[in-house]
Amino acid sequence: VAEGQAAAAAAVRTVESLYQALSRQDFSAARALFSGDAADQFNPAFFRQFSRVEVADLQPTARSAATITLDGVVSFFYPDGSLQKEARTFTLDTNSDPPRVVASAFGMVVRPRSPNP
Repeated sequence: VAEGQAAAAAAVRTVESLYQALSRQDFSAARALFSGDAADQFNPAFFRQFSRVEVADLQPTARSAATITLDGVVSFFYPDGSLQKEARTFTLDTNSDPPRVVASAFGMVVRPRSPNP
């Protein structure tokens, strides 16, 4: 169990670090945290439209010998002050150190874009 918890914690740190890099628009740092297979999910042009992005509530939902899947909520902060939240899944390769995101998928809009109170 401890090994699984350590892998899950490392995967959570990777996704948090990825969104911190995306939020500060440090795309080279972000690029180190995902594989080429997932690159279409982290296009710099998409992330440039936001003043900030955050990820929260990361929970492991599945694991195999080589991967772990996390569910989380991504918050997109727009320059006009509005906010949208989306559920996403992240699949990470746990054989790399640190783990790398190999896939990410949109789940649903948790909160449509609206003024941030």
